[in-house]
Amino acid sequence: ILGARPTASFDAQRLADGRFSLRDLQAAGAGLKVQASGGRGLIGGLNFKGKAEVSNLAAARTGAKGSASATWSATQGGPGKPWTLTADARGAKFASGYAELDRLLGASPRASAKGNIQDGKISLASAELNGAAVKATSAGVLENGALKFKLDWSADGPFRAGPVEITGKASGSGAVTGTLGEPRADLLADFEAL
Repeated sequence: ILGARPTASFDAQRLADGRFSLRDLQAAGAGLKVQASGGRGLIGGLNFKGKAEVSNLAAARTGAKGSASATWSATQGGPGKPWTLTADARGAKFASGYAELDRLLGASPRASAKGNIQDGKISLASAELNGAAVKATSAGVLENGALKFKLDWSADGPFRAGPVEITGKASGSGAVTGTLGEPRADLLADFEAL
């Protein structure tokens, strides 16, 4: 995706209160383009927004294809206040190269998230994934490497697990806990038929 000659440039300023204000960011590669800009508000708040486009996913791995784009924004009301983040990503003619994942996501998957960051704590207010045959939502906290996220999902079959075929619709809930190094998923699922 980056190719042999990627380029990047940025313009930033260190403020008197120790924070950094990133005014401009540009990055480009053979299949990647990133543009972002930010600034400082009248009452000391910071903002930063941008977009990224991956135009050739086939360069990432065998079997992948299509493109993906993402937009994001981040704002901070003032020194010592949390950063509020939003992000939205979409695929176009998308394929990851993993057959089951591609069946679930389809050619135009979309993901979005909202949350905030403060003092190393990431609080995810909401995250949503919508694909052709799957929908999932999540919310929770990542703090000091510990994961505490809830998860709700639904998907359309068939699914295969060895000699077992799960047909029709499936849905469930659960939690992702543990740590980044050793995550744990506890899931409950309801299936129409086995």
